[in-house]
Amino acid sequence: MKKQQQYRNWLCAALLVSLLFTGYAAEYQLDDIVVTGVRVHEALISEHNEVPGGQVARTADYGVLGNRDTMTTPFNATTFTDKTITDIQASNITDVIAMDASTNNQTLSGASQAWAIRGFRAQQQDISFNGLHGIAPRFYTGVEGIERVEVLKGASALLYGMSPNGSVGGNANYVPKRAKQGETKILLNLLMVTVSNSDNKSI
Repeated sequence: MKKQQQYRNWLCAALLVSLLFTGYAAEYQLDDIVVTGVRVHEALISEHNEVPGGQVARTADYGVLGNRDTMTTPFNATTFTDKTITDIQASNITDVIAMDASTNNQTLSGASQAWAIRGFRAQQQDISFNGLHGIAPRFYTGVEGIERVEVLKGASALLYGMSPNGSVGGNANYVPKRAKQGETKILLNLLMVTVSNSDNKSI
């Protein structure tokens, strides 16, 4: 009984002290804090929003968030333009994706393409086409019909949905070419291959 009485006394004392501090805190008021800042200029969502040099664009398609400025969106993405594809003379899509410092080429055959984003392997089946999975070519993709390649580093299931093969390092999105009013430019890619027969004669 004596121990129970001591316990009750200590409990009452603790409650009184807490009430005193609660009343003191309620009477104390902090000074007002004013935070000022300058809004970051957002790039216009248009066809001509490349940074100086023209190889990288300021906007990307962030799935459910839509087309947004990469500088004001809390995701890490790089958008390579058709100028990059032309300048590096890319023969397939992996040449473009590997331009990002967070990726590397892991293609082992000519039939299927693969790469790693932030160390996690991704394959051609994990590619999205205009933000949708399951539409891009399954094994091999050339660059003839691609206008831009958007590489998102980091978790992307919230934006694009779960990728078919379950890659978690990021997502690559193809933006196809579209006809532009008044444009008559035609680009051709030529590849010359030399094959020798048994008589060592080039064909």
